[in-house]
Amino acid sequence: MDDVYAGSEVLYYLRGLVVRLRQHAAFGAGLATPTYAAFETAAKVAALVDGCLYVTPVHVQSVATMALRHRLVLKPPTEAATAKRERRLPCTAEHVIAEVLSDAPVPV
Repeated sequence: MDDVYAGSEVLYYLRGLVVRLRQHAAFGAGLATPTYAAFETAAKVAALVDGCLYVTPVHVQSVATMALRHRLVLKPPTEAATAKRERRLPCTAEHVIAEVLSDAPVPV
């Protein structure tokens, strides 16, 4: 994977997504430090499969759910809703990741 380049803006975006997930009202636990390395490697693999030697934000987005959902432990729905001061909504790791992806600024 050393042949696939991930620029500083893309790495900052990738790390920013993990930070935003940790700050989400539904976040309970998980996303330890090795998460960054696994997420970056998954994005590099996606780039390689696309025939690219560099990672783009699209590659990061395409692997985010696959790379992060099993590492993300959510609070019980009522606790997350209370933290967010909203009515109780169905909340899954996939939902939280999609929400963070849609809210995060994407580097150009």
